[in-house]
Amino acid sequence: MAYPIIDKSTEIDGIDTNIGAMNDVAVTTASDVSTIFQYLKGIIDASGGGSIVVKGEAFTLLFPLLDSDNNMVTGTTNPDSEISKDSGAFADCTNEATEIGSTGWYTLGLTTTETNATYIAIQVKSDDAQTALITVYTSS
Repeated sequence: MAYPIIDKSTEIDGIDTNIGAMNDVAVTTASDVSTIFQYLKGIIDASGGGSIVVKGEAFTLLFPLLDSDNNMVTGTTNPDSEISKDSGAFADCTNEATEIGSTGWYTLGLTTTETNATYIAIQVKSDDAQTALITVYTSS
């Protein structure tokens, strides 16, 4: 699997960021992804941003599910929540995403076992929504 080239100066949601000494990087392996996550986590931690997810402690994520027009999806009945810990293979989460009322906002409770990783990738798939992609960095 080949991942996209990451440019050291990137615009994310209208915020101009510069990740310093990191040159353009061709990401081709899971190890490359791990290296980049660790580098970015170091920048976040050094800036005081840190993480609110404590490694090995249960945590509930909050996120929207969006359709192809980026409208919030209400009433999805078939979410499939999967987790990858520290670049491992994706596996089913213990819990499934649950909608808060009829708002299009969903929660996903992660267990202590699921948060026992340095970084976590979550994907929530549904027949009537785009796949929600969530990255979590834990703190000790």
